[in-house]
Amino acid sequence: MEVHHPKFVKGFLEEVVIIFVTISITFAAERIVEHYIHAKQGKSALVRLAAELKRDTEDFVFNVNIH
Repeated sequence: MEVHHPKFVKGFLEEVVIIFVTISITFAAERIVEHYIHAKQGKSALVRLAAELKRDTEDFVFNVNIH
């Protein structure tokens, strides 16, 4: 029985490359999702901040008289 080393090595290298590419795609997808979530949270934080500033400016005269 003959062992074909080139086929074994070629198959092994193909599997290693496939695993490497899969892991790389996974990390890239995770970074894209995290970037999307952080951007969405940043936008909602700016909306809340603008609403809070608007409310504070409406109460400015009242707050100045108290303080």
